[in-house]
Amino acid sequence: MKRGKKICQTLKEIRLQVARTNDIPYEPTECKHKGECPGTCPKCEQEVRYIEQQLNKRRTLGKAVAVAGVAIGVSMAMQPIEAMAQKTISTPKDSTIISALQTVKVKSLLNEGEKGIVVRGRVVDEDGCAVINALIIRKGTEKGEPSNLDGMFAIEIPEGCLMEVKMIGYKTSSFKTSQQQQFVEVVLEDQVLAGIVEIVTKPSRDDVYGRGRK
Repeated sequence: MKRGKKICQTLKEIRLQVARTNDIPYEPTECKHKGECPGTCPKCEQEVRYIEQQLNKRRTLGKAVAVAGVAIGVSMAMQPIEAMAQKTISTPKDSTIISALQTVKVKSLLNEGEKGIVVRGRVVDEDGCAVINALIIRKGTEKGEPSNLDGMFAIEIPEGCLMEVKMIGYKTSSFKTSQQQQFVEVVLEDQVLAGIVEIVTKPSRDDVYGRGRK
């Protein structure tokens, strides 16, 4: 079974566990996706939204919501998923990629009078594929630069500046610029996967006032 299918199956089991533990009517539908599975699809997203809505209804009615640690099986199933969902900021190890990064035109994100360093990077998804047009933004400003067709970017920015990497369909990642790390690789986490992880791991609430169980 390929990685995408494994993710899909694990997330389906998690949804089912959460639904059954909270008495939510739900039966996973048969996957009819053709071709290579990315791990999620619009149908999966629809099922996630349905469970979220049902959980919110229970909270509104003051009913207990058992979400965190609903079963040992869920916790065990979550371990590989959480590992895949970690935001990763590292240094590219492929010398070919580093050589290519050195040819990318530098975009200045400096304010007037600031001194900066040049940081070059590459934005990829969890499969290592380049993410095109991801926006690398200087946090707190509107200054940013999109990744190119190879997922690469080169920016001039003050050392220690917090940067955010945003792309529709992915969870926002961030990194701090450093003189010691002038080459970075940013792995973006799938937004739907992140949402499911949040559903399963966020604390349970007992009532409409948001009080947790003691």
